[in-house]
Amino acid sequence: TILEQIAKKLNFSQDYVNLIRGLVGDIQILAVNNVKGKPELKIIPIPPCRQNKSTSIQDFYNGNVYAEDSDGYCSNAHTLNLIQDIQNKMVDIANKMQNGGTLTSDEVSLIAVSPVSVYQAIKASVASGTSPVIVSLLSDVTAKAYAYGSMSDLYVQALQLLYRARAILAKKGNFGPNCQLSITAASVSAINNLIHSIYERQQQIRESYMKSADEVNAIETMINNFRTAQEIVKRSTTHTVNADAVNQ
Repeated sequence: TILEQIAKKLNFSQDYVNLIRGLVGDIQILAVNNVKGKPELKIIPIPPCRQNKSTSIQDFYNGNVYAEDSDGYCSNAHTLNLIQDIQNKMVDIANKMQNGGTLTSDEVSLIAVSPVSVYQAIKASVASGTSPVIVSLLSDVTAKAYAYGSMSDLYVQALQLLYRARAILAKKGNFGPNCQLSITAASVSAINNLIHSIYERQQQIRESYMKSADEVNAIETMINNFRTAQEIVKRSTTHTVNADAVNQ
């Protein structure tokens, strides 16, 4: 297939190529005999896996993405269940904040890349006894951000492969005198169609992800309310209680 041949030149792994194909499809060029019994090349589009929702981040979110081999066979790629993995880490972070444990490098990284203020939110939730609810909300938003990033990166890599293939096919002097030039033009056209479909999918997953922006804003508002409440309590009790005790 076109994706597979270009991927080999760029040292992409076979598993990654299969994952890309499962989401965007591919183009196969086969040598077949025509009605006169003479060999000719034929372009066969390979559709993406029907199990994948290629316009939504949901499959990456719950680890249910399907990969596709060059024969068109789809199988579960067993990608990481992001919501479950992130929720487990958030629970561990909350427990460590409550019990004075040390965060791992993975947990620190998760806090750094989350679209919301994870550390402050969990800290406030531990203090108020609402960590199970807050952890669930934070996990959902963060998993969606991870899913969008993973899917967006995969589409970018797919476009890179297709642009490279189109450049090779369109470049003059790449073909011998016996090459079937009509198949070259048809291949370029098929690649253009695939590129266009990927751009459409990119826009659709962006819209899918942006629907969670209201959730992010709501959580940020809640975090700010927690902070404000803590400051009010702190100011109102400092006059009568030892400052160290208030901070505790």
